[in-house]
Order: sequence, then C-alpha cells, then structure tokens
Amino acid sequence: MRLLAPALFGLFFSILAASALFLLSAAAMAQGAADLSACLAIDEDAARLDCYDGLAAMAADEAARADPGGWVLDAWPSRLNPAWTDYEAWTAAINPVAGAGGVPVYPVLAVRCEQGETRALFSFGRALAGETVQVYSRLDAGEVQAGELTLAPDGRRLGLWDSGESARFVAALLGAERLRLQIPVAGGEPLTAAFELAGLAAVAGPLKEACAWE
Repeated sequence: MRLLAPALFGLFFSILAASALFLLSAAAMAQGAADLSACLAIDEDAARLDCYDGLAAMAADEAARADPGGWVLDAWPSRLNPAWTDYEAWTAAINPVAGAGGVPVYPVLAVRCEQGETRALFSFGRALAGETVQVYSRLDAGEVQAGELTLAPDGRRLGLWDSGESARFVAALLGAERLRLQIPVAGGEPLTAAFELAGLAAVAGPLKEACAWE
C-alpha cells in the first residue's frame, strides 16, 4: 500500500498526454508513442482531450498495478479545513474499454472520504452525455442490478454523490471480490469494466475512520 499526498482523483484525468506517457514503463513507450499520434490526429478538440485522458488513465492503471491488490490510497489536506485529511482509495479496472479515437482506456473506481462525506465514483476516461447514466452492476456471482449513476458537471466522472448511499455501496464492495459494471452506449458497444475488490479492505481503514463508517 502506498500513501500519496497530496493527490486528487481528477489528477490522472487532467494531466497532459506527455505526462501520461512518462509514467508508462519503458517497454510500453513504443505503443505509447503510437497512441499519442492517434490522439494528435483527432481534429475535434473535445474528442482529442478525451483521447489524452485515456492515455492518462492507462498511466493510472500502471501505478495501481504497482501495489499489492491493485488499490492505491491517496491523501490530501481538506479544502474546508487544512487541519483535516481527506482520503481516496482507487483502483483501475482489469480490462480496458474503447475510448475516444479508439484508444483503449482503463476505467477507474474510486472511494472517497472528503470533509466527512463518502463518495463512490467511476471514470471511463471519456466524457459521457446527460445528467444520469443507466448502469448494470453485479457483485461476484450475485444478481445483476440495474440503477443510475449521476454525472459530474464535466461529464467525466459518474457515481453516487449521496454520502449515505455511497457508504452502503462501499460496504457491499468490502464484502465482495469483484464488481462488474456495464454502461449501455447508444449505437455502440456497451462499456463493460471489471474491478478487483480484494485489496480495498487493506486501504480502507483511514476512510472508515474519517467518514465514521459502521
């Protein structure tokens, strides 16, 4: 487990493509250069930014996999009161999905305790449309559950923004080994990601204490 401070969930999704490539291993640099060229070839500004975000998400995945269990714990001084510490535990999906320009991206699942409020957030390295998104989820071999996640104003994060609802969702995650999440895409293949959950318990302690999870 690593404790990084300060760091924010949005960091990996706003850095430049060059920074993302720098974080990739030397063995992946040739592929990274090809991916960067693909991003540069996209004319539309928003789509090109999505492509860069995808490269950053791949770099985030490399960082996550450097830790046992694939989970990373970040911490930073609270914006409300610098004497407090906010926390976030996150992991990259075990499979990529198609991002802007066809560049593969690794979705990210993050559990956050910020100013005493719990949040469960996802990012697919691309902007999604609308205010809410229909999703289907499954924990381990359980039943498929249909629901909705709310998009952040930038469209690049979606999740449960109510603290109580998020805390109940996290409790379910802590009792499972794998989460599968699928987002239907109009006129295209659904975005399907699988997240390993076994490592969450090892990093969740500071969040549990800070957000008073039961």
